[in-house]
Amino acid sequence: LDLLSTWAGHAWLPLAFLAVYILAEILLLPGSPFAVAGGIFFGIPVGIVLAMIANISAATIILLILRSAGGGKISAYLRRRFTLMEKMNVSLEKNGFRQVLLVRLVPGLPGSMISCSFSLTSVRLRDYVLATALGNLPSTTVLVCVGHFFGSL
Repeated sequence: LDLLSTWAGHAWLPLAFLAVYILAEILLLPGSPFAVAGGIFFGIPVGIVLAMIANISAATIILLILRSAGGGKISAYLRRRFTLMEKMNVSLEKNGFRQVLLVRLVPGLPGSMISCSFSLTSVRLRDYVLATALGNLPSTTVLVCVGHFFGSL
């Protein structure tokens, strides 16, 4: 861990951390180990900020990529085929922030898969991004703190 601590002073490390974290989540890898690494490399305040930037960026990129790659067509098909999907979309249009927030607050759900799922809905981007930020903050904070704890041993 001493070597890692010396690397933490380099200006390129936060950018490299963000790039790797975002790419990993886009590739549907778990983000938790990266949040823990943020605590090890950068400490609690900076680790939380970097992990949240990466987390929100990856979630938004996943949503936008999947929506532009045919998510709208798949969503339209699902709404025609399943009445529950149509009801869910109507509800997400009205209460998207609250529903995304509640899903993001559930511990243990894979964030990348949540992003993929919401790409098939009509939730507004603004509601999605804000609720993702707020909903991911508690778990990200805990993971960064765990990393900081283990990094200080």
